[in-house]
Amino acid sequence: MTDYLRELELSAGELQSVRDRAASFDAYRFFDLDVTIHSDSDTVLQFFRQNYRHFRVPPQEDRGDAHAYYVLVDSGRPEGALLHWDEHRVCSLLEGHALADSADVVIFGSLQRKNDTYFLIHAGAVACRAGAVILAGMSGSGKTTLTLELTRRGLLFCSDELAAISRSTHLLHPFPRAIGARDGTRSLLDGVDFESGKVHHTAGNEVKRIVDISDISNAPLAGVCPGKYLILLETGIPGAGVFRPDSHEVRVGLRHLDRDLIERLSDIDGVARLSVEAGGKRPFASFRIQKRKSVQDSFLDICRAHDEAILYRVKVMTSPPDPSREPQLTPMTKMQAGLALLGNLQNVVANDGWMQKKSAVSITETLFELLGVISKMDCYRLVVGNLKRTADLILDLVGS
Repeated sequence: MTDYLRELELSAGELQSVRDRAASFDAYRFFDLDVTIHSDSDTVLQFFRQNYRHFRVPPQEDRGDAHAYYVLVDSGRPEGALLHWDEHRVCSLLEGHALADSADVVIFGSLQRKNDTYFLIHAGAVACRAGAVILAGMSGSGKTTLTLELTRRGLLFCSDELAAISRSTHLLHPFPRAIGARDGTRSLLDGVDFESGKVHHTAGNEVKRIVDISDISNAPLAGVCPGKYLILLETGIPGAGVFRPDSHEVRVGLRHLDRDLIERLSDIDGVARLSVEAGGKRPFASFRIQKRKSVQDSFLDICRAHDEAILYRVKVMTSPPDPSREPQLTPMTKMQAGLALLGNLQNVVANDGWMQKKSAVSITETLFELLGVISKMDCYRLVVGNLKRTADLILDLVGS
């Protein structure tokens, strides 16, 4: 997500007031970055403690070199709750249940942009004896469900959402953020106690149960390990009307229902409007977009022109995995896998993240660096189907 909420301009005195009033803090370490999260709300601090339990470090009074983020819930301003970071940057946050999650989205996106050390792949990851198994895919492709099923059946948990691969050593570093389980995940994984997890309202209008892997599994977490298998997840079969290699679906979250924006995007040659959801507090529109550069550029240009109306843009899966379908696992060439990962990187921080920050580096250079990272991995495409049989395929592949 990007340009998540509108940025504000505050005077130096107002910024200092935000820092002074968000007095309590916790310290964390992400991607080799020291981070402090400050707030006037214990609820906000508890949210981050729950989600990033394994990343907390002992607090120190002198954290002058840390990246500091200040979440001020009781700001007394008409904009409501505020987030302040990077000396002068400030934005308002969503009100209500999703306040903490909206802060998390901005903070985590900021940290991803500051990261120069890792490739951050939108993926689940587990470890077997031979190394890491990376399950890369978009939101809704079944990463969390499949990762937890493989963990339950003996593989070691690394992450259900983000695979951090060192750009220097090409090793996978675990990222055990708390797991956000949708209803579909909870219904498929019998015997896993999600009900003890805290109800979590996301900024994207979803409701999840948040649990830590150590609360639902007695197995140890995986350590740093080499990548052995890279598996690209899909939920449809080419030619069956679900998976389309020449296009993808994008969801645009809106501050308010902007019909002019929706019509302008729909009028682009190569863009098809799929749906408009206006019933919730935060409406969104879904589009199918051809992957031609001219179409992508036109879509982004119009979004930038309507920046004030947009909360986020993110690629999503067209359909969830079909539990009645027989899964299919087929080999991919390194070039096919590298190109797929290039698109995956662009979706992790959809528009304002790693790829734009590295705009001085050509796409070709990035692709060849990715090819180096996966050079020793076996690469596959997996059409996800029935959960047990999908997990069986992977376990047969890795020999566990």
